[in-house]
Amino acid sequence: MKSSRFNVEIPLEENKEETLIFNTFTDSRVVINKELKAAMGKADKKRPLTEEETGYLSQLKDLGIMVNDTVDEDKELEYWFQKFKFDSSILSITLLATYDCNMKCTYCFEEGVIKKEYMSEGTSRLVIEWLSRKLKVVRPATLRLLFYGGDPMVTKRSREMMLFIAKSLHKITSQKDIELDLMMVTNGIVLPENYIKEMVQYGLKGIKVTLDGDETAHNRTRIFKNNKGTFKTIIKNLKKIKGMVPITIGCNYDEVNKKSVPALLDLLKEAGFEDSVEAINFKPIFQNIENAGKAQFDVCTYSDMDVKDIAKFKQETKSKGFQTREGISLGPCEATRENSYTIDPGGKIYKCGGFVGREKFKIGDLHEGLNEENTRFMTVDLWRSKDCEGCKYLPLCGGGCRTSAYVKHQDFKRFACELKYFNTVLPELLKEELAQ
Repeated sequence: MKSSRFNVEIPLEENKEETLIFNTFTDSRVVINKELKAAMGKADKKRPLTEEETGYLSQLKDLGIMVNDTVDEDKELEYWFQKFKFDSSILSITLLATYDCNMKCTYCFEEGVIKKEYMSEGTSRLVIEWLSRKLKVVRPATLRLLFYGGDPMVTKRSREMMLFIAKSLHKITSQKDIELDLMMVTNGIVLPENYIKEMVQYGLKGIKVTLDGDETAHNRTRIFKNNKGTFKTIIKNLKKIKGMVPITIGCNYDEVNKKSVPALLDLLKEAGFEDSVEAINFKPIFQNIENAGKAQFDVCTYSDMDVKDIAKFKQETKSKGFQTREGISLGPCEATRENSYTIDPGGKIYKCGGFVGREKFKIGDLHEGLNEENTRFMTVDLWRSKDCEGCKYLPLCGGGCRTSAYVKHQDFKRFACELKYFNTVLPELLKEELAQ
């Protein structure tokens, strides 16, 4: 036996005699004493083991912390990535009903793309036909569709289009015994109660809305086109639909508004959102493709920010009675999955929302199918990259986000390293988990 190359050892300050070992490949974690750690070292050096040591190490092998001498873990990882890449259990679609938006965020992720373009009835029918064919070929257990924009709720026209698609897919998936999992990302400015109720009937499982801190912080960056703040409008609308559908709050942060996170959590708690908000998740304000190198935010990856912030936000969120995203993984990137697509209002197909609206990243369209750009995305395979070679965090990252890689290197085939993030945040999150 030998120690897995994906083991991360974390000394425990409370007990110097013990070490926490986390395996990034199997997601196993265990606390061992110094004697067992010494036995692992003996096994690695091929020294004879006692019967008792062999028994304990065999238990660690069940967790993937020890592996057989004959195991090639790089091949095992490659096989795991290939299974992820070609997994057909979920057909994942992001659908833009429109590029239009009723806000003017200072860090808009779709800068240069936002315009008054809406999906036509003809294109919506093409979407249904295209998805019907995909369902026959892929035969997934679940069709997961995310309505996106612009803002998908911005006009009655865009809302009616989403409802038509939801109804059509509900009928198709019901006949094929496929689970329909509809989600929506909206800015929360328009949330008609009756509309939400009707969408729930046809498979809407959740809504994500962004609140970037308390009212003052949020209104610094997320504003109407007349420069007025949007915070009060969003909170008012969320209160109206509270209990109808699970709500996820996304908080995009920078060095300024991150200080207001505790105040936001207090406000949501006081407003009685504990039972209706499914999770509150945090993400740095990343550069987008348009503003790379020239925007006020020079952040492309989690590692470009103070990486301790995420651990701090998670602790604060849980202390207020809310849930937040569990786990440590940041990948692999959905853009590397065969059965994951983004479709824009004109029927053009992209690999993810980060590239949408930029013609050179188009991987096809509903009329002609997929093109050679899809092949470029699907053959990135960063686990084979020299840049990532030997990294024990590769199972948690997969080489990083493809949009972040492009913004950072102007090449989506490059890696977007999160080593700093994992080295700093992972020990803190695991120690917190252990304390619970």
